[in-house]
Amino acid sequence: MDWSLGTFGDQRVNQRGGAILEQMVARKTVSLKRLGGNRKGELGFGRFLANKKVTKAKIIASWSERTGAGCVGRHILAI
Repeated sequence: MDWSLGTFGDQRVNQRGGAILEQMVARKTVSLKRLGGNRKGELGFGRFLANKKVTKAKIIASWSERTGAGCVGRHILAI
């Protein structure tokens, strides 16, 4: 499956975001300590979130694009 938190203009950053999202689903948590699995992983995920290229706006915009594309031709009920 193609996991992604967004498009940040750097393939390595995009891949790290995908790894975080994949771990969120697999481990059912949002705790960096638990997501990372060990100290190295925890620090790596923390560095990703601290990266200036990673912003809330970019994450939301990317997810909005994917959601819009997934809704094309469907009847959607939003409550």
